[in-house]
Amino acid sequence: MDEYWEIIRPDVVLLKKYPGDINFSNGKFWSPTIVNNGYKMKWHQIGNGKVQLRLTVAISRDAFLCESYDKKDEKQEKRKLAKFKTYTQLIRNGQYTTRGILI
Repeated sequence: MDEYWEIIRPDVVLLKKYPGDINFSNGKFWSPTIVNNGYKMKWHQIGNGKVQLRLTVAISRDAFLCESYDKKDEKQEKRKLAKFKTYTQLIRNGQYTTRGILI
């Protein structure tokens, strides 16, 4: 739980400054995906299992946090990014539900 408040949440809140924060030019923190206007935030060695956590983010007028996942292997990551492609299309079409906003 401490990792959420001390590492993950502060990084996600940086999206309010996108693209103005220096972290968005750091490839170990933020990288584009195959999806147009799609990115992934990255954390390394998170949690008890020390996983590689990824969070897909669609940038439109706002930043949309889509889905987080543990990067286990390339095959699994390709499946997650294929789902992300669908999510971004739905966002562009206005077919989404807002579950919360960053404050």
